[in-house]
Amino acid sequence: TCFEDDQGDIPRDDEAADIWKQQPGFNPEHVLFFGRKENLWQMAEFGPCGPCSEIHFDLGEERDNMRGTDHVCGVNGECTRYLDRIAAQISGYEIACTEAYEGGFLARCDAVDAAILFASIVYEARPKDEADPPTRNLRPLALPFMERMRAIRGFEEFLGESDPVRLPEFLIAGVAQAWAEGENFAVLESMGSMAPGDLVRIFRMTIQLLRQMFHAIPRGDPVQAVLREAIDRIDRDVVDAKKQLELG
Repeated sequence: TCFEDDQGDIPRDDEAADIWKQQPGFNPEHVLFFGRKENLWQMAEFGPCGPCSEIHFDLGEERDNMRGTDHVCGVNGECTRYLDRIAAQISGYEIACTEAYEGGFLARCDAVDAAILFASIVYEARPKDEADPPTRNLRPLALPFMERMRAIRGFEEFLGESDPVRLPEFLIAGVAQAWAEGENFAVLESMGSMAPGDLVRIFRMTIQLLRQMFHAIPRGDPVQAVLREAIDRIDRDVVDAKKQLELG
C-alpha cells in the first residue's frame, strides 16, 4: 500500500508505487493507495511525519475471523485475512507479536504462557546473564515459535537487512513463570543474575507489549482474555508502576 492524501494537501506517493511496480514478478494491480490513517507515518502531534509504504499478506479465506458475516474483507479491512493490521499497532516488536498471534501460538497459551512468551520477546540477554529454567514444559510453544522467528530472520539476512528481527530469548522464562504464578520478588532475585531493577524494567516492558497486543487484535477474540489475565498476573507489587508512584 502507498500514500494518497485523503485531504488533498500532500502529493501522492507515486515514487514508492513505481518502485513496487518495478519489482520482478510484481503485479501492478496489487499496489493500493490509502490515506492518512493507514499510510502516513507521524511521531506525536507535531513530530516528524511523511508517507509510508506497507506490505500486506493475504493469508487466505481460512484465516478470515469474520468469514460468513457481512464485513469488509480486504487490505485494511475489518477481518484478519490480510496481515498488517496487528503489526501497525505494535511498537518495536511488531513481527514477533504478529507471528505469535497469526501463527496460532497465542491461541494455545494460558495467561502464564503468554506472560513468558512476551517477556522473551522484550528481554535482551547480556553475555553473563543466568537464570533458573522454567518448571513448565515450554517446548511445544517455544520451539516452533523460535523456528518461525529464525526463518524470518534468515530471510531478512538473505535480503541484506542491516538490522534483522531479534530472536526471542527464553532465558527469562523461568523468572517470568515464577512472577506470573505469584512468587515473591525476593525469590526472583535468587533465581538468576539479573539485577532487581532490570527485572522490573523487563516486566513493565512486557506489560506494555501485552496491552498493545490486547488492543491490536479483534475485539471479542478469546486471546484478549488471556492477555488481560497475563497483565493482571505480572502488574503487581514492585512492578506496578502506578502503585509505586502512589507510595512515593
